[in-house]
Amino acid sequence: MGAKHTGFRCPFFIQSSDVIKKINFAKAMNKKSILIVDDNRLDADLIQLAIDECGMNVKSTFIEDSPDVMHYLHAIEPGSGTLPSLILLDLKMPKMDGMELLTLLKSDETSSRIPVVILSSSEQPCDIECTIKSSANAYIVKPFDYSELCNVLKQTLQFWLNVNTGSFELEQI
Repeated sequence: MGAKHTGFRCPFFIQSSDVIKKINFAKAMNKKSILIVDDNRLDADLIQLAIDECGMNVKSTFIEDSPDVMHYLHAIEPGSGTLPSLILLDLKMPKMDGMELLTLLKSDETSSRIPVVILSSSEQPCDIECTIKSSANAYIVKPFDYSELCNVLKQTLQFWLNVNTGSFELEQI
């Protein structure tokens, strides 16, 4: 009995273990990346640990100093598809605070379409309002409880990396 035509050709038979290997390879190649910008290495390590524990297939890059972020983003070859899919940004940093960096990110052609989620310990209404007015995509107060941090990060990453269908991803392809 002939195979039903499905709209694509498969010129050879692939063992099921080979299919799994190819699927895993494809997943690795499509791994989304995030950029964590936080001057506190302990906070960044906790964020990374929480991301790893929530089972998201995400590559994370950590940058401690805000001024280095623009250098990092401009060093990525245009059109390579390797810009981060999301930036998690702390507000209170010594050399350049998160508000200044947010303004730079949103005014720069390379980074203006990357979603930026503020992840800060500040609950000050003026911080929240100013960042949203400056085009932050979301503001999250860092939970002090680790399990709550895991939950918040899982929901955040699921939304920004899987549910949100903004045009940013399409332009990188």
